[in-house]
Formats: sequence, C-alpha cells, structure tokens
Amino acid sequence: MKENFSYKVCHLFLENLTIPSFTVTGNQGVYLTIWWREIPLGDLELAPNTKISSNIFYQKVVDSIKVTLGFYIQNQDALQRVDWKRMILEGRGDDLRIFLEKAFLKFTHIEHPKELPISIIICTRNRAKDLKRCLDSIMGMDSLPAEVIVIDNAPHDDQTKDLVSVYNKVKYFKEARPGLSIARNRGVVESSQMIVSFTDDDVEVHKDWAYRVWEAFANNKKLYAITGLVLPKELNSPAQVLFEKSWSFNKGYVNTEYNAKYWGEYLSIGPPVWDIGAGANMAFRKDVFNTLGYFDEKLGAGASGCSEDSEMWFRILNNNYEMEYRPLAVVFHKHRYKISELKSQIFQYMKGHVVAALVQQTQNKNAGYRKYVFLKLPKYYLKKVMKIWRGKGRNFKFIRNEIMGIFAGVFFYYKKYGN
Repeated sequence: MKENFSYKVCHLFLENLTIPSFTVTGNQGVYLTIWWREIPLGDLELAPNTKISSNIFYQKVVDSIKVTLGFYIQNQDALQRVDWKRMILEGRGDDLRIFLEKAFLKFTHIEHPKELPISIIICTRNRAKDLKRCLDSIMGMDSLPAEVIVIDNAPHDDQTKDLVSVYNKVKYFKEARPGLSIARNRGVVESSQMIVSFTDDDVEVHKDWAYRVWEAFANNKKLYAITGLVLPKELNSPAQVLFEKSWSFNKGYVNTEYNAKYWGEYLSIGPPVWDIGAGANMAFRKDVFNTLGYFDEKLGAGASGCSEDSEMWFRILNNNYEMEYRPLAVVFHKHRYKISELKSQIFQYMKGHVVAALVQQTQNKNAGYRKYVFLKLPKYYLKKVMKIWRGKGRNFKFIRNEIMGIFAGVFFYYKKYGN
C-alpha cells in the first residue's frame, strides 16, 4: 500500500464475476476483499492512479485466493482436478459458480438457529457513537446470542448507559476501575453462557459472526479458544493505511490450529502467540477462566498497554489446551484515524508486548522470551536504525515510538512484577 493515500474498501463476490476492467483514479486506491457468498477468500489492493485490463485484474484475483481455495478443496479429489483458475482468467462466471457451489457446499447451505448459547462481551469507554454501530451490527446478525453484555469502563458520563437502554436484549454494567482487562474480567463474571466471545466498540461484526464462533466450539470439544478474521472497516486516512500495511489484525483466510505440535516447535524461541489473532475477535470456553484464571489486570489498555489477550492464549497453550484461528468468523475494525493516535497506539502496543513476553517467561522457564526481548528485539531495531542512518531505510516513521515502547515495557515489568 502507498502510505500517503487513502484506499476505498470494496468487496468482490465471485458469484457476480462481471468486471471487464478496473480503473483507479485520483489519490484513492482500492482495497478489495474477495468472497464466495459469506466465505472470505483473500484480498488485493489496487494503487491510486492505476488502470489495469480485465486479464491482469483476474490474474490478481487468482493470486489472491489460490491458497485459500486450495485449503478448502484439499480433500475433494474431483474438484482438485478442475482448472478453476482458467475459469476466472477467461471470465467464465457460470462455470466458476458451479465449481464454487460444490467446493463450499457444506459451508454455505446452513440453517441458522435464531438464538445461540453464547455471550458477547463489549468493553467500552466514552465511545457511544462507535458502540452504537457495533451493537446495530450485532442485532443484525442471522443468529443472535443468548446475551450481549456491555461493560462501561470508568466512563466520563452516562452516554453509554443511555445508549444501551435503547436495546432490549443488551445488559449494561458499569465498571468503575479503569483498565481493559478489568472490564473483560467483569464481563466474564457477569456472563451466563458457556461460550464467551469478545469484540471491541470500534468493530462491526459480519452477519454470520456469532454462528461461526458457536460452530467452532460445537465441532471441536477439545477447543478452548478461538480468534477470527479482522478486516478493515475503512482506510480513509494515511494512519489507517499505515496500520493495515504494517500492523494488520488480518491473519489470513485459512484455519490454523494451535496445539501441542505448535508448542513443541516454537517454545524454545518464545511462541509468537501475538500472531494468533486479535482481541477484537476472540472467544473462549468459560471454563478456561475457572481453570487458568482471568485476564492479567496488569496487562492491557489502561495498564501495560496491550497483550492481555495473547498472554491468555499463552496460558491456554502452555497448559496443553487447544486453540484455533477461524477466519469464517469475520469482523470489521475501524483503525485509528490520526497519525498522532497511531503513534500512541504503537507505543502502547510495544510496551504491552514486551511486558507480556516477560510475564510469559515466568510461566515457562523453557520459553525463549528473555532472549527475544533482550537480544532479538534490540538486534532487529539496531538494523532498522542503521538502515535509516545509511539513507536506505523506508517506512520507519514510527521506529522511535516502537523503541521507546520496548524500554517502557521493560521498566513497567520490573516495577509491577518485580522479577
């Protein structure tokens, strides 16, 4: 993505493959998510001031979805022999629709229950306008949760309380103590269902989101937590574009399992649990909190800065439970709009990231997080600084915020945890 431009967020549904050419003009590019019905398959970008032929555009579509489509048809021998790429390149929409209908038959022809036995928890603070959009999207889902819980975290006024009162099926709780982990823990305590899912107030959920969350746990009794796909709601400013380019929440379009095999492979170098997903789209069996404890209240926004979610994922995997990344559970996130907001966010992210890594080291002495924090990260950023000094560095606008966040994280850890 080109950093100094905005991108229009669009969606291409392959059941309507009718694009002879694509032109992007002015200072706005296009960020395109590709779907088959409600199944996300991939994304591509078209830079500003770009004109491409239909042939080139269709090739970009093929390149964007080939990994995902290969995942879905890997156990369907007859479909693996079909040249679906040529169907797209030749614009044979009718043939492609027949092929994709067969490929995704068991994922799309679903009878959605009216209500699902899950709790949705939204923690918010002084963002009633964003929260309204989030709640409206939840109420518009095909399957509704048994309960929606809003935790109003140390609010300045009653706007959130007044807003929630309009929704008959939304429960409101005020949590006076500031901190995201504190708010999330309150939500777990107040929940009544065995599956608890979290999203943020600056998120809008896909209409299938609750169903896909419930489906993941229903189909795998060994599963104790999941994360899902987070797509950008908008890319209307350079800050939003930069975030999506360098710190995106999008972890791809195919299922990923996190289990003993993953743990054995990555433990010695410090498992990169932060790559499992985002707290804006995660869910748990409620039992896991009774077994392993609640979110660490020294971590997260309002405390260390972030990573209370990935530290919980670490605990789950460290205790031999299983997790999955499930991209069929889709939400749309509104990134920070201003550069100043993004700089603060990146500082907090790095601070919390370092604190969580050091906390995780104490939970498993064989984890390689101490080496990661005190050797790998400094070496990585030294290389970045040297590139800048030599005039070869690019896209390092936030390196100062990242480095200062690392130092702040180390200081916070030894001050709060004393190890």
